[in-house]
Amino acid sequence: MSDPKAKENKKAGQRSGGKARRTGKFIFHLDEPVEWKPEERWLQLSGWCVARDGTSLRGIRARIADQIYNGKFDRERPDVLAFVKIPGAPLLCGFTLKLWIPSGKAQLVLEAMDAEGGWHKVHRRAVRGSRFGPAGQRQWCAADATGKYEFWFDLPYDWSKKVRHLHISGWCRPTDGKAIAEVRARIRGKTFPGKYGIARPDVAATFENEKGALHSGLLIDAVVPQGLSNIELQAQREGEDWETFFVQRVRGPIFFHARGDEREAVGRYAAWIELYDRIAREDRAQIRRQINQLPDPPVISILLPVYNTNPKWLLRAIASVSSFSCTGSAASAPVTELRLPICRRLSFSSR
Repeated sequence: MSDPKAKENKKAGQRSGGKARRTGKFIFHLDEPVEWKPEERWLQLSGWCVARDGTSLRGIRARIADQIYNGKFDRERPDVLAFVKIPGAPLLCGFTLKLWIPSGKAQLVLEAMDAEGGWHKVHRRAVRGSRFGPAGQRQWCAADATGKYEFWFDLPYDWSKKVRHLHISGWCRPTDGKAIAEVRARIRGKTFPGKYGIARPDVAATFENEKGALHSGLLIDAVVPQGLSNIELQAQREGEDWETFFVQRVRGPIFFHARGDEREAVGRYAAWIELYDRIAREDRAQIRRQINQLPDPPVISILLPVYNTNPKWLLRAIASVSSFSCTGSAASAPVTELRLPICRRLSFSSR
């Protein structure tokens, strides 16, 4: 009769170390990406790494040219310990790294810090960054320098575009539960305060209402000087110093048209309206069809305070409601009469 525990350990070993690599001082495996694409713009590395001698590793990072992306060991992997069978190996050996690949060919180097604080190569491979990202593509952004934040940018779509006024919108949440008080951007010594705490129910749903997820939205407007610069996005916790969580190269135009520059400064609101705040004739027809197909149409009740209310404002409020356009089964409903001392017989009509 087979041992269920032995079967489970075998499966864990296949899952954790089916393609585990032994390089120098380390044994490691990458769970993600499952498949390396020919070209990437944003890349997330996820896997595990342990030292052959069983000592704890103090850090993990990726390096592309002179750009360093720090990750962290953020989860326990009991399946790995069952596979490697190294006495004293730490349970916390799973890591995550997020990084940005510049356009063209590059060498990606994965490094780990040993117990003495020295960095050693774990893995190296050639990668290629795509020159053009799909318009509107939303991707995880590069990991921050501290491992304390996860973030995402809705705008800008393309950081390489030359702009005078840079509008940054997205979200940022702490991974350690400590609340963020403020965010800001810095370019060449100039500081641009941002707005933080905007409600993001989509983020809360993604992270299952973890602390700091709901009010994690951010907005920052910065002025980019002429030429090439580095922009740093920073966050501050209550009673703590500012911390940089994202650094990106940006380029300001030498010459720019004021008219187009003003459109950038307002955060592309006109473009948003054009995309999301337009109802065509076909949309209205589809809405009517859906309303007519409702088996149990909803009833909408409007409550108004009428005690000692000025009749002038009450009548205006009623008139504003009666002017709404109602479709579907409500059109054939009997006329509702409102009887008040100030309004003997005021009826609502559907149209």
